[in-house]
Amino acid sequence: MKSILLFILLISSNSQSSTLELSDMPLFVSTAVPANVIISMDDSGSMAWGFMPDLVASSWRQVYYRSAHYNKVYYDPLTHYIPPNNSAGQRVQQANYYAAIRGYFYAPQYQQITNLATEFTAIYDHYYRDSTPDLLGPEEARYGCNAYEGGPCQPQAAYYYQFNESLITCSALLEQQLTDSNCYEKVVIDQADYTFAGGSNRYGRTLLKEQNNFANWYQFYAIRGDVGKAALMRAFTPDAVSSSIRLGRQGLNSNDAVSSGNAVNNLS
Repeated sequence: MKSILLFILLISSNSQSSTLELSDMPLFVSTAVPANVIISMDDSGSMAWGFMPDLVASSWRQVYYRSAHYNKVYYDPLTHYIPPNNSAGQRVQQANYYAAIRGYFYAPQYQQITNLATEFTAIYDHYYRDSTPDLLGPEEARYGCNAYEGGPCQPQAAYYYQFNESLITCSALLEQQLTDSNCYEKVVIDQADYTFAGGSNRYGRTLLKEQNNFANWYQFYAIRGDVGKAALMRAFTPDAVSSSIRLGRQGLNSNDAVSSGNAVNNLS
């Protein structure tokens, strides 16, 4: 009995000498839980390039640089370009053909608005924190790129080049056709043939749908980094990701630390 009384007295004495502080935050919230799925994004400078593979770089003056048959990042009429989803899983608004945003995933001060009906030029690169992307315009004439009306470095209505080996002047040698300008025919979005059923082109799109598709490519997919970001935003939506998945992100170039939380827009 004396031992019990002594134990109680000791507890009483200790409780008076130090105040017990209880956190308002539940333990399961304050305890850090590591990510079990990590998304690694290449943030090197090459992700700001508007061409792929790398060997295409030196061909920026050529018409076939402006064809998906040669430049795998360029607009491909066989592809249906879908806007990415926001954090709530909702698809963002379609790009505006007359006011498409170059640098959509960058901060506003590094974006540029382009009227694709009159001001389109192919893209060479657009780096983060660069409000003047290299859009291969008339200034490239001093480097040998034709800037005459309708030329590769002249602002004009949106267009692409379609590979067609059946053209009369196309090389008969298969190994030469890829880089033979005579094997490509120009298709201007505002002037393409829409005489098929329902006023559509060869891909089943009306002029308006083709304009929307091109604008979506230009705004969301026109450089390597844009392709990666749009794909991630479309894949990791609330409905598509289990609640048991804890996502982490990391860059592969400037900062490879795994983090989560607020969005970032400083990846090239």
